[in-house]
Amino acid sequence: MGFTVAVGSSGKPAGVGGKIFLTLFLLVFLGMGLLFTGFLVREVVRSAKTRFWPAIPCVVLESGVVEHTDDRDNNSPYLCSVQYRYEWQGRSYTSSQVSLQTPAFSDYGKAAALAGRFPSDREAVCHVNPRQPDQSVLQHGSLWVALVVFFPLIFVAIGAGGIYFTWRRGSSAKTAAVSSKTAASLLKGRQGVGCLVGFFAIFFLAGSGFLYGMFLRPLHGVWRSRDWVQTPCVIEASRVEVHSGDDGSTYKVAVLYAYEFNGQPHKSSRYQFFDYSSSGRSAKERVIRDYPVGKRTVCLVNPDDPTQAVLSRGVPPDIWFVLLPLVFVAVGLGGMIFALRHGRREADKVGLLRNPDRGRGSPGPLGRPAISPAVPTEEGPVVLKPSSTPLKGFIGSVFIAAFWNGIVSVFLVHVVDEWSRGRHPWFLTLFLTPFVLVGVSLLGMVVVMFLKLFNPRVRLMISSATPVLGGELQLGWVFTGAVSRLRELTISLEAREEARYRRGTSTYTDKETFFQAQLVKTHDRGEIRVGKCLAVLPADLVPSLDAPNNKIIWWLKVHGDIARWPDVADEFPLTVLPLPMNSTDDSGDA
Repeated sequence: MGFTVAVGSSGKPAGVGGKIFLTLFLLVFLGMGLLFTGFLVREVVRSAKTRFWPAIPCVVLESGVVEHTDDRDNNSPYLCSVQYRYEWQGRSYTSSQVSLQTPAFSDYGKAAALAGRFPSDREAVCHVNPRQPDQSVLQHGSLWVALVVFFPLIFVAIGAGGIYFTWRRGSSAKTAAVSSKTAASLLKGRQGVGCLVGFFAIFFLAGSGFLYGMFLRPLHGVWRSRDWVQTPCVIEASRVEVHSGDDGSTYKVAVLYAYEFNGQPHKSSRYQFFDYSSSGRSAKERVIRDYPVGKRTVCLVNPDDPTQAVLSRGVPPDIWFVLLPLVFVAVGLGGMIFALRHGRREADKVGLLRNPDRGRGSPGPLGRPAISPAVPTEEGPVVLKPSSTPLKGFIGSVFIAAFWNGIVSVFLVHVVDEWSRGRHPWFLTLFLTPFVLVGVSLLGMVVVMFLKLFNPRVRLMISSATPVLGGELQLGWVFTGAVSRLRELTISLEAREEARYRRGTSTYTDKETFFQAQLVKTHDRGEIRVGKCLAVLPADLVPSLDAPNNKIIWWLKVHGDIARWPDVADEFPLTVLPLPMNSTDDSGDA
């Protein structure tokens, strides 16, 4: 059986309509990221300015904790209230501003601890705005909030980067010899590696920050409280705290209890260390029923700081929710490792270009490079290995779908809960719709890859591990499994050129299939199960090539058509050697 050659070309770029739709989708990421980034940067700048205000003495007139428990939607009902007096340029001023941000807390103990730093009738130090002397603060704002900027930057990177690559146009590159310019291009490629590392570092830092605040820090509190002292207390307030918003409500256990420690009265509002709001009101209401107003119970008090107390050291059942940042940590860390390894491989290629003889065999006849030791040269029947297997495809699709839908499901459950309660979170519903559709598509991919696990398997054999251009190639195949389901078998040989080049600071890779040949096409059940064919490779084509910036890739494609089921589609890489020199010499003598 001979070749039927059909020359192909690379796929066409996406249409303008598809690019516009994708751009609008990515603009959502970019807009949200820029909005939250601008807000956070503004707050960081405001807090940083107070560090340049002059410090002067002041007198604290009154300090304490003010409770605003009448507001049911207030998640931070405890305010640190401090009144103080200071003088600036001969004038007297009175202020109650502790910091630029109102010091409101969900934990009574934290508000009391802050008020305790400024006792009444004592001197303190305040910082005055020289341009507006009536504005002053007792403490600077924390600059750690700047780390939170990394989270919205993820959306900025996805949105801006996606739009850039959507509209980026590349031109076809011609295969060229490797030169010193190519080495310089690879050296510049380190900038791309650095950008990739920086992109994944945003994921890693954002995930690490949220993981620490939502899981590691509360878990450390649980471990540290094992030495706290059991102390009698009385419940003064008990309710389910509701946080309402345009996109729904979340709930948290809100209690206030009084206790005495070392003869001093104290109050606390901490129920447990994992102090966050979440959906599911019924679970919180059950806790409130266990702690009615007036109930005498026992709390755990920190002997080193009696303002710290907790009613329960337990871990909430929905603890999996706070582990979601692990996904961002894993993606960021894995991405950085991949980028650094890729950069190391690029550095090795640069070294090979500077020393071309490194890693290469000695020259063959007429100065022609000998075959690399990495290329097999043995003769005889060889069983080819596919580039991928159905099991690998299934595992990969499960991982991708689980990663995507795991994140989306957190918000989806919240939206469904709000709709079931008669609320109408339209904005969040519309925002989540494209993400849910992508998740459904990924689940469909998982189903397809699972069905492929039950497809017939092909065993592909060739007469030589290194076929030569202009030579014969004997191909054989054997199918196992439910072969009767196959309606048609097609085996083809293809070759593709990949050329990588630089334009400015960007690296582009063009791919073009320059050769396609159909070797087998049959509907006969017997030939589908077991068969073989003999082909002659064209002598005027390019052999396999694996250079730093250019690749010639040959492979055999096996396609088996199955009715109402995912088809068999396997690819087998192939190493094709150039036409031997002695064959051209012989032909010339003749």
